[in-house]
This record gives sequence, structure tokens and C-alpha cells, in this order.
Amino acid sequence: HQTGLVHDHLPTDDLLAYHEARARGGAGAIFIEAAATDPTGLLTGHTIAGFDPRIVPVYERLAERVHEHGARLFVQLLHAGREQISGSPKPPAVAPSAVPSLRFKSEPRALTTQEIKNMIAGYGEAARLAAEGGLDGVEVSMSHGYLPAQFLSPLSNRRDDGYNGTLEARLRFSLEILHAVRAAIGDH
Repeated sequence: HQTGLVHDHLPTDDLLAYHEARARGGAGAIFIEAAATDPTGLLTGHTIAGFDPRIVPVYERLAERVHEHGARLFVQLLHAGREQISGSPKPPAVAPSAVPSLRFKSEPRALTTQEIKNMIAGYGEAARLAAEGGLDGVEVSMSHGYLPAQFLSPLSNRRDDGYNGTLEARLRFSLEILHAVRAAIGDH
């Protein structure tokens, strides 16, 4: 869940205290709220910038506080794609195709093939920063109509390249993300 305890796309001391309290209370695993893998993937003005190297010392402080109580710490990697809550400043929404969001009424532009490659690399980089910050693992969010789900759905994916058509082609984006994450953090 999103706490709103994020400022300038970085967790605040209040967010650290929030998760430490849960660890102190006996939680075995804590999943920090979603962290965007690219500036275009920020869901709101209060989304963690998992792509920003400034996140590493914040993750380190949070991991230390949570680990002290025996809990494991994970972060959810997210790219909202066209599912962006309005507000500025942030880049325009992007998606597999220029199909508007029914939920937030955003009108995205279609990603180029190079931008798709950059998005995939961004997931890997965000995972690497999480590992560098001492987190125990990452969860790749592929639900809630966010970017990976947009590639999976024929309703939002109208591309005419290798990322659409068969189910295997629509799964390509998600599989390439998982490979990038694994390559960035290894088997641990």
C-alpha cells in the first residue's frame, strides 16, 4: 500500500519509522511500497524513485532498522505506464500503444522499441540499487493494469512488433524484465 510518506520521491523518516514499527511488532517480511523503475513510471508525486541512486542510503537506513528486529525487507518494482494519477511535474504517460487509461483518463504515447529496452534495463537497475541498499529481495509488480499488464492485454497492446500478437509475444516484455532483474542481482 502507498503510505504517502514519501517526499521528493524518497522515503521520509516517518516511512522508516512506520516500517520499523511493523518489524518490531513481529512482521517477518515487509514490502516497501512501490518504487518506480523510470521517471515515466511514477504513479503519483509520492511514489518512490527506485531508479534514483539517492535511494541507496535510504534503503540502507531502512534495512538496518528492519533487520534489527529480524524482519526481511523487500521492495515492489513498478512502472505505472498509462495508469498515472494526474499531477505535475512528471513526464507524459507512456504505454505499449496510445490507448487511453479508462481508470485515470491519461492519454499515453506509444513506447518506441528503444524505449522498451530502456524500460527493461530500468527494472534491472532499480533491482541493483535495492540490493546495493541492503534489501533482501524485490517483487516485480505485473498487476493492477500497470505497464507489464498493459503489454499482456490485447486491449491495451496494439503494437505490430515482437511485443504483441501471440501470448508468447505479449509475455516478452515481462520475461525480459525478469531476466534483467536476475542479471542485475544474481541468484542471491
